[in-house]
Amino acid sequence: MIRILFILIFISNIGFSQSSMNMNLLGTYNYPNTEGSDIWGWTDNVGNEYALVTLQNGFSVVDVTNPSIPIEKFFISDLNSTWRDVKTWGNYAYVTTEADVGLLVVDLSDMSGNTYWRLTQFTNPYNGSAITFTAAHNIYIDENGIAYIFGASSNLGTNPADGAIFLDVNANPINPHYLGYWNENYIHDGMVRGDTMWAGCIYAGELFAVDVSNKSNPITLGSYPTPSNFTHNIWVSDNGQYVFTTDEVNGAYIGAYDVSDLNNIQEVDRTQSNPGTNSAPHNTHVDGNFLITSYYKDGTTVHDITYPNNMIQVAYYDSYSGSGAGFDGCWGTFPFLPSGNIISSDINSGPNGGGRLLVYQRDFQQASFIEGNVTDGNTGFSISNATVQIVSSNYNTSTNLFGNYNLASLEDGNIQVLFNAPGYIPVILNANLISGNIIILNTVMFPGSSILGCTNPSATNYDPAANTTLAYGGAAS
Repeated sequence: MIRILFILIFISNIGFSQSSMNMNLLGTYNYPNTEGSDIWGWTDNVGNEYALVTLQNGFSVVDVTNPSIPIEKFFISDLNSTWRDVKTWGNYAYVTTEADVGLLVVDLSDMSGNTYWRLTQFTNPYNGSAITFTAAHNIYIDENGIAYIFGASSNLGTNPADGAIFLDVNANPINPHYLGYWNENYIHDGMVRGDTMWAGCIYAGELFAVDVSNKSNPITLGSYPTPSNFTHNIWVSDNGQYVFTTDEVNGAYIGAYDVSDLNNIQEVDRTQSNPGTNSAPHNTHVDGNFLITSYYKDGTTVHDITYPNNMIQVAYYDSYSGSGAGFDGCWGTFPFLPSGNIISSDINSGPNGGGRLLVYQRDFQQASFIEGNVTDGNTGFSISNATVQIVSSNYNTSTNLFGNYNLASLEDGNIQVLFNAPGYIPVILNANLISGNIIILNTVMFPGSSILGCTNPSATNYDPAANTTLAYGGAAS
């Protein structure tokens, strides 16, 4: 379902009109001479936090320990490329790009920026197999120190490694070993948890789950199409039961899927940051109960995914002055710093249309949730397409074919919920919403019409035992 949130707009103090909700901008660092691309974070052994920012012309490391005064520690120049990505293992950063320079390995323990290597050839020391690649679109490194190189140009033939190349960066961080590859489809972006690789196969328009327990013989477990059939990015929930995707298309959705049975993957919800504006999502990451997304012209967005079938946007910061379709604005975001601060990278919102690093403070909490069903009091049949609305708010939804509904709100505390359906007497229920919790409101409605102008919730005939309001007070007209 798609829910529309009405939000407050304010004029920021950093140069142009911007809007935000439940996120505070702590600091920025500008790159006036180059556009930005992706971002990752890293923390040293004494707790200093760093933003690793990839740029069109290179790689930047910025100390964001004091977020109000970000300080660039070093910059490594590189061939120009729109696409550059970075992940870390231990004290090392691994940078891929579609420029033909191979894999850049940077020793982050040397903040002079003088210790790095450029690698293009990788060998398996156990069987002698080898691979060479000079360009790659993306990279992910799992909890075991295995790097997954996505969309690589390699020497394996006619682009068989456009899927994923597997490199062991744990055994020897500056000389990764080649382990194998998966090549059923081109992977634009992906991530790995345990023995499962979750792949966004953009041209296939599907998410893929791949068993990578045997790196020399990966096995596809399942796949599923995403809403706009241009699957850009994918991330798995902490419990492994759900995945979330973005389609890099104007007007596309963030999708949520139940993957508990890979033989029967089910889409359970889809949502947009700013419905009706044709904006495009880019990269999304699961951070506990929240989904943090770089959303191009909508900036950095936060959705509560406590209940993946009922996603709701709880925060955002729009860092770009324009709106609507197009691929300007926010490229990437990283929500995993120990401080809880969120760092994001913008393509061209800085001075002279250059890149920008932004550091945000969280000021959001989990939403409150309501679900239930609506039935006919005479027949016991479900009532479909009944409207359910929190009184004096814009939070509303409709019941499905089976009379079921779910609804979420950014507010908590005592509220009233109005139920309406053609040919039935309206009903109001009282509820006490608690952040992060779900309450059940089942409702019985009776045929008839409401008394004209009778909208006073205090006039309800409420049965606390049944948790159901039967009708407005007074005789039906």
